[in-house]
Amino acid sequence: MTTFFSLCKCSQKLSTNFCRSIRQFASFHLPSRSNTTSQQQSSFHLISTSNRIVSFHYYNNNYYSCNSKRKMSKKQQTPTDDELRKRLTEEQYYVTQCKGTEQPFTGAFVDHHEHGVYKCVCCGVQLFSSEAKFDSGCGWPAFSAPLSTDEKDSTNITENEDRSHGMVRTEVVCSQCQAHLGHVFDDGPTPTHLRYCINSASLDFEKKNK
Repeated sequence: MTTFFSLCKCSQKLSTNFCRSIRQFASFHLPSRSNTTSQQQSSFHLISTSNRIVSFHYYNNNYYSCNSKRKMSKKQQTPTDDELRKRLTEEQYYVTQCKGTEQPFTGAFVDHHEHGVYKCVCCGVQLFSSEAKFDSGCGWPAFSAPLSTDEKDSTNITENEDRSHGMVRTEVVCSQCQAHLGHVFDDGPTPTHLRYCINSASLDFEKKNK
């Protein structure tokens, strides 16, 4: 069961301090994981009058503020939040929707070497080719470049500035559904010198014959 709180005068862009306060509220006022069923303990939403949804997800004994989203129209192919909660594991939802990070060397694709294409676990668009994957030793799947789409010099990756945790990094998200994937760094191999450090939980894999 999902709990809803309606905000009558909520700005479209919520502050970090506000989200932190709400997360503290959830920790004190929502049922603990041990006293609820798996459906009851997963999450709750805040809904503003501007049709903005701020989602909070219970994972690993804590509540995490997730991506703010507008309700999707039926014409869009992006999966709805309800669809994602039914289909994804707790870790996949935490990583892709709450901008989380899986533990290093635990992901399914860290030591994965099959030939094929890595896709967004949320919406299924193609993100990386296995040919661009390399062993960086960082504990997460690493790619030197995203997969190009049919359009010239276009990819399904969007970059955002990330100032969380006292650092300035470049976050990478799926251009189709805005799912958090990981970060990109400039210490990769030639010719791009880029290292796309991606969570396995953000990815699905489609095997292809060579």
